[in-house]
Amino acid sequence: MRIKNWLKFQHFHDRRPPWIKLHRDILDQLDINLISDCSFRILIGLWLLASEDPKLKGNLPQIDDISFRLRVTKDKLMKSIQELANFLIQDDINVISERYQLDDPETETETETETETEGSLPKKKVNKRFEKPSLKEINQYCEDIESSINPATFYNHYETVGWKVGKHHQMKDWKAAIRGWTSRENKS
Repeated sequence: MRIKNWLKFQHFHDRRPPWIKLHRDILDQLDINLISDCSFRILIGLWLLASEDPKLKGNLPQIDDISFRLRVTKDKLMKSIQELANFLIQDDINVISERYQLDDPETETETETETETEGSLPKKKVNKRFEKPSLKEINQYCEDIESSINPATFYNHYETVGWKVGKHHQMKDWKAAIRGWTSRENKS
């Protein structure tokens, strides 16, 4: 894993000990304002740990080292990493929490055949084109169905993977995906 846009956070990039630079524009970033306080603290810690990368590319140490250095349990760290997906570049899929790795990939189909009520001829199949939702739409839908998931985590996760389900399938129904996440969240 490494920090996304690492050079933006560098003020004295070749100084030892290293420094990081916090921009005041983080106050205006919606994605930062939607993460939990715990994840924000972890994000600052990740920036500090990335400053120790000898290659000066923002690389992070192993998960166990991060957990120890930031004084946070591995489970809490993994949950925050999911929430911080928009701020990290993940080279290894294994950092996704085990709960999501063990689940079968979500598959939804949007091809429907409808029959007319007056006649017996079937209508043409309708292929709906997927339209990526906004964070605001996701927030609203989560409120509507009283979902316990974090809308920003959901949005950031799928934004990171290009709105794909599994490795190769384009998402067809983001509302169904939210219901799936909610169901799994309620089981744990």
